[in-house]
Amino acid sequence: MKNISLLPNKIIRQPLLSLNKYNQIPEKEKELNSFIDSLFFNKEFSEAVYLSSPSLYKEWEKVVKKEKERGKINEAILKYFLRSVSNTVPFGLFTSYTTLSSNSSLDNEKKYKRYSSIDLEYLLNLLNHLNQYPIIIQTVKYRRNNTIYKIGDKYRYIEPKFSKGNISYTLSSIDSDELIDYLVSHENDTMTFEELKNMILNLVDGVEEEEVTAYLLDLINSKIYISSFEATLNEEDLLNQVINFYKENSSKIDTDEELKKIFSSLIKVKEKLIELDKKVFNSIDIYNEIFKDLRKIGVDFKEKFVINSNLKKIPKSINDTENIDIKLNKLMSVLSKVSKKNIKEDSNLTVFKRSFYNRYEDKEVALVEALDNELGIGYLPHLKEEVIFSDLIDDVTMPQVRKVTSERKVETKVHNFWLNLLLRNPEKKEINLAKEDLTIFKEENEAKNGAFSISYSYTKDKIYLKHIGGTTGTNLIGRFSNSDTEVQEIINYVTDFEKSLLKNKIVAEVIHLPNNRAGNILIRKVNRDAEISIISKASGNTKVIDVNDLYISLKRNRIVLRSKKENKEVVPFLSSAQNYHYNSLPIYHFLCDLQSQDRHNDYSINFGGFNIGDLEYCPRLTYGKDVILRKATWLLKKDNNKGIESLKADLIKKSVPRYIYITSGGEDKMIIDIENYNTLNILYQEIEKNKILRVTECIYDMHNNETPESYANEYIGVVKSQKELNIFKNISTTHKIENNNVKRTFIYGDEWVYFKLYTGRITSDQLLIENISRIATKLKESGIIDKWFFIRFTDPDFHLRLRFHLKNEKNYSEMSKIIHNELSHLLEEQKIWKLDLSTYNRELERYYWQNIESSETIFHIDSEYTVNMLKYLKDNGESRRWLFILKSIDDFFNVFDISLVKRHQIINTMFNSFWVEYGKVKTIKKDVNNKFRKYVKDINSILNIPEIEVKNIYKERYLALKEVQLSIEAKENLDDLLWSYIHMHVNRFVQANPRFHELIMYGILERYYNQEIGKRKYNQKQVENEAY
Repeated sequence: MKNISLLPNKIIRQPLLSLNKYNQIPEKEKELNSFIDSLFFNKEFSEAVYLSSPSLYKEWEKVVKKEKERGKINEAILKYFLRSVSNTVPFGLFTSYTTLSSNSSLDNEKKYKRYSSIDLEYLLNLLNHLNQYPIIIQTVKYRRNNTIYKIGDKYRYIEPKFSKGNISYTLSSIDSDELIDYLVSHENDTMTFEELKNMILNLVDGVEEEEVTAYLLDLINSKIYISSFEATLNEEDLLNQVINFYKENSSKIDTDEELKKIFSSLIKVKEKLIELDKKVFNSIDIYNEIFKDLRKIGVDFKEKFVINSNLKKIPKSINDTENIDIKLNKLMSVLSKVSKKNIKEDSNLTVFKRSFYNRYEDKEVALVEALDNELGIGYLPHLKEEVIFSDLIDDVTMPQVRKVTSERKVETKVHNFWLNLLLRNPEKKEINLAKEDLTIFKEENEAKNGAFSISYSYTKDKIYLKHIGGTTGTNLIGRFSNSDTEVQEIINYVTDFEKSLLKNKIVAEVIHLPNNRAGNILIRKVNRDAEISIISKASGNTKVIDVNDLYISLKRNRIVLRSKKENKEVVPFLSSAQNYHYNSLPIYHFLCDLQSQDRHNDYSINFGGFNIGDLEYCPRLTYGKDVILRKATWLLKKDNNKGIESLKADLIKKSVPRYIYITSGGEDKMIIDIENYNTLNILYQEIEKNKILRVTECIYDMHNNETPESYANEYIGVVKSQKELNIFKNISTTHKIENNNVKRTFIYGDEWVYFKLYTGRITSDQLLIENISRIATKLKESGIIDKWFFIRFTDPDFHLRLRFHLKNEKNYSEMSKIIHNELSHLLEEQKIWKLDLSTYNRELERYYWQNIESSETIFHIDSEYTVNMLKYLKDNGESRRWLFILKSIDDFFNVFDISLVKRHQIINTMFNSFWVEYGKVKTIKKDVNNKFRKYVKDINSILNIPEIEVKNIYKERYLALKEVQLSIEAKENLDDLLWSYIHMHVNRFVQANPRFHELIMYGILERYYNQEIGKRKYNQKQVENEAY
């Protein structure tokens, strides 16, 4: 790909032990006891086991000292040993990471830095405990819950609740009253308890201080106000945050002896953590001292979950990584051919956009209002019913309903490519794609703007691709940034680059704690323009955007998130690998899903919907000699094996190599030697437990591993891509000037009346030409209405949306009679099957507040023109209505005096927007060109010299539109406004597939305008528009 580059800095993750240690595992069961016992005296490995599971370590110690029967200790410790040689995924002291630059390499000598901290789950429970002390209540500042919003006579908000040491969230509500209204709207949202109390005492007459104190405590317990003494996820180590709070307020806190002892114990724990890191590897005595100090505090904890450590390996200063980068660039070139090409928008977002438009159309609404599961549209459809309480079923575990249908999208040609390729090579160990015809794949010459991660292993001069893609280049390395300044530098480089691609937008890090256990992976130190705080405390180092400040709208099928305060679009990022899909707040889930919009987040191989993971065997996929795209894989099933010997025979029969990985969830968990009884037994037990198990080939040379690369490894790099084209650059995302005097909503009894008339797509033309035209004429001639308009719509049933503007609301009954007389027989004839009265919500954001009446006049003129033109087309037997739409689109440009060059720019932007929506399929452009060449004479004729009868229809519309006066703001945003007028015009005309019609028509007009520009350049003179 032309526009990508690799950041020279990389991170490499390695297991604790080198591959040559694997050969120490005895091959016979009888020899395993002494090996497991000897590992106990390996200081590094035994401490890693202790940190992971103190209880297992203690049982192991008893076995080694002959104080207990061996039981399953051998199997448990052997699994940890296999992990410590095989697995690169961060896990305490079992793995290390290294930051590499272009002039550094790994040093295989044992030189490490260690970064230890107290587990966030414990510290969060500690903070909850400390915030109950009266001294703390009087010391801290309280901030208003930033999710609170008003609906009707109630305030709704997300309430965090602590139960059994874990945090959860619920949507709560309180009644509105004058005092709550004042507190919620007060500009100072952070105050001490005393300040809040005095403010209320000054506001409310005849209330006692004790009553106010009780009232405030109730607000705090209900989490209307939240203590500022809490975890900041995008900041330094949390224990340091707690200790710093104590140091800043020690004079107050020390008046409470119990609190003084708690903070004294915490300071001792911090000192021991520093000692722990200084020595790197330690005896377990220091852990026992830490546990002893923590027990004095009185907050429960589990020893295995209380201390976290990251191990950093120190590199040498001399090496050349140029060879790796050359192979990486080759890998990217290969992926430009065979990877997925389209932006993979989250399916939840697709459903949400459809629901949003059906409810709000182009209206901008508060995000919290839209995501309200009861009164808004919510997010994640399966959560809609969870806001309703039922004492019958709410304490019963509801099983997950299995999906019968698959959402896998099948690309037939690509699917068949892989099917035929694998059928031709059923026994092959390797398939080299460089020898295959890959023209079936659409080659991507340029990557989408952005930064993303790539992870790979490097061995024997080969690169093996593990993962590529993502919504940011920071999510795989964010967890190391909290304590490591070198990682912070890499992240700062990435975030600065991402910001440079999003000029005039606010780039915001999402800050939220979905549950206590997630805290360890979410704590990070990432600098962006702003932070979106969802209940959790922001860092204070940057601008804070409350969720109440966020508004949402749809523009050209794209979600626009806007800060009302800053009047700018907000682009969310999550610099963490945390799995936000599981059991998260809808608003957090939504903001994280929104990252996938506009960003190409998946460069994995495109299998066209072919489920390669279901194959019992798939050979290694390579490109050339040095790029491995996919390792060979096998599926092993419990039913096929009756014991270890049966398993071994099955593996030999399937030609499984001696060394394989047990692989699960994309993670290479441990290397298995199928010729070693002890490791083969581990594989057998895993198959017994899982029923079906995936294994993959081990790409490392297990017999020649004395080289510097004798560790299993996973490199994490950052790929950045940048190009000039941005199809969304012309979309205005700032908010229009509001005017509260302009009415938005009209219900039955107001001046605008709105009907939905459900009918067939073909029949709709007949109804418009005959019945609706007649209704409109009668209503106007009777002086009942002064304007009306219609649009065709599907949600999901096709219907006509009719809106009539009454001169006087008293004329309802007369209007109803006319409509009834005209439509009642159509119901009997089944030409219409339903007529609904609905609420008209003006699209004030789309058409501008001061300009809405002018826009409605334009809709009226355009509707009457459309009906007249449909009648003309019917009478003259003309089926190519798209030709006549081209002329009416061009007339919009004529009305507003748009130059030829500007017309081309606008229509080209419109075409590109729809082209992206339809997958940027290159054959579409080819089809557009062919259609333009085929009909070029007809296009030139209709746009320049239409027949006299049709010319008069166009002229009547043109002159009427010329009389409409636009507001100043509308004129300043004429490009956006014209897009909307044209889009609605096409929808009035086209019976089915309007968006695809728009794509093709805009493509044809782009070709026409491009041709006319070429003619003018050739003739070197300006041609005045003489259409009228």
